[in-house]
Amino acid sequence: DFGDGSNVTLNGTQPVTHEYENPGVYTVSVSMTSDVGCIYDTVYTNMISVYDIPTAYFDINPNPVGMFNPEVMLLNSSSPDVVTYQWNMPVAEPSSASTENVRVRFPEGVPGNYTVTLIVENEYGCVDTVERIVQVISEVIIFAPNTFTPDGDEFNQQWFLYIDGIDISQFDLFI
Repeated sequence: DFGDGSNVTLNGTQPVTHEYENPGVYTVSVSMTSDVGCIYDTVYTNMISVYDIPTAYFDINPNPVGMFNPEVMLLNSSSPDVVTYQWNMPVAEPSSASTENVRVRFPEGVPGNYTVTLIVENEYGCVDTVERIVQVISEVIIFAPNTFTPDGDEFNQQWFLYIDGIDISQFDLFI
């Protein structure tokens, strides 16, 4: 009897395994019957301690974030039993951390989806892992001078438009 409502009957010296579904402290009892009918009973009080697994989770603020200021705050929202944190953000600065919350900067000017991993551990050594995506989105920059002087000197001879963050072949300009 495994103490959680499960039991098994075996013949001979076969090995026994059991997986507990819920955290708790379990009392195990064993009853053996010899080939001549003698019964031996033993109770192991509070023999098995099953600890709960922590739950890893975090929030990303803001998400998505623009490519010209790609800084986010990773805010732990794991279960309260967590005692250690291990953050992994391979292309960010910093690329790893062990604090509860961490401020992270992704490559500036490089839009994309970046994976952040959080591994948490409780006091019993039980771990959980979660991965989330930080979206660094493209931002549009448009610069158009408000004046130009096509007077033959070397300055401001042409009016131009500077665009970054969109496909210029898909852009229409009307003056």
